[in-house]
Parts: sequence; C-alpha cells; structure tokens
Amino acid sequence: MPTVAVVPTKSAGPGSGKATLYANSSGNLCQINPTVNTGQCFFGGSAVDSATPADPITGTTSTTFVMTGLARTITPTTTGRVAFLVSGVLTNSTATAGDGGKAQITYGTGSAPANGAAVPGTATQVGNVAQTILERATASDSLGISCTAIVTTLTVGTTYWYDLAIAATTGGTAVPKQLSVAAIEF
Repeated sequence: MPTVAVVPTKSAGPGSGKATLYANSSGNLCQINPTVNTGQCFFGGSAVDSATPADPITGTTSTTFVMTGLARTITPTTTGRVAFLVSGVLTNSTATAGDGGKAQITYGTGSAPANGAAVPGTATQVGNVAQTILERATASDSLGISCTAIVTTLTVGTTYWYDLAIAATTGGTAVPKQLSVAAIEF
C-alpha cells in the first residue's frame, strides 16, 4: 500500500487522529485509519483526456458537418459517464456579413476520422451546436465558441474517439482555431 500523505482527521474514537491516504490499485483515493483498522475509498480512477491540439490543417466550405480530425480518445474506467468540452474560436474566410460557421462535439468507436472527412455513420453528435455569424463584411473575424456534452451511456473499457464537427453557415471557409478539448469521466 503506497502512502501518499498523512493528514490529520477528526476521530470519533480513541487513537492517533491521523489517517493515511493512498491510491489503491484502481487509482481511487482511499483512507485508512490505522488505529481502528477501517477505511474507505472516495473517488478517482476515472479517465481524463485534455489537450490544446494544433489548429486543423484546413477548414471547410461544406454547409454539412465534416470532421476536424483531432483524433482525441478516452477509455472510461469506472462509470461510463463522460463530460466532453471544446472551446476555441471559429473563423470564416469570407468578407460577407451573415456567413460564419457552426460546430458540434462528435464521438464514436473504431478509427478516428481525418480532417475534412464526413461524419461517420456510426458516430454520435452530442451537445449544443455552437454557431458564429459575421455581423460585418470582414474576412477571418474570430468568434469564440464553446461546445459541451454529457454522455452517460459509454461502455467501461471501450476506447472512444471524440472530435469537433464543423460546417460553414452559408458560405466561405469555416476554420476552428485555438481549440482546447477535454473529456472527463465522472
């Protein structure tokens, strides 16, 4: 049993008043009170993935969702409940007011799709659709986006890819940039 820390606790019974915190073989945070030889595990051992990936090579002129090719993965280990989060900016190359882009989190199993690929037929699009609309005729304005989704039905032990699907709103080239992505099992 590796000891991570010894911290004071309030003990209801006699003893040292200290408990030993450690990570068990599943990665859960646990405590043992050596005086009364009892313990409990609290949380942890859950899967987490986060990154600030390089900007995708290209955007898209398609008004139908295509993938950005981030190829991020998560393998749930405890609950199968995962929060997906993506934030960044979405630009459009056009100088036409009313153009913009839209984005939505997409996940699936198997091989992760490449940049510009169609959304796989077995993939699931989840959460909000973030949409940007240029209000002025200026090319490449950057507008912030935030996409979130909670999925509660993933299979523990199965690896899932997750990505951002993007589309141009009406014209031009929609390009996501400065992305931050995370998938957190809870």
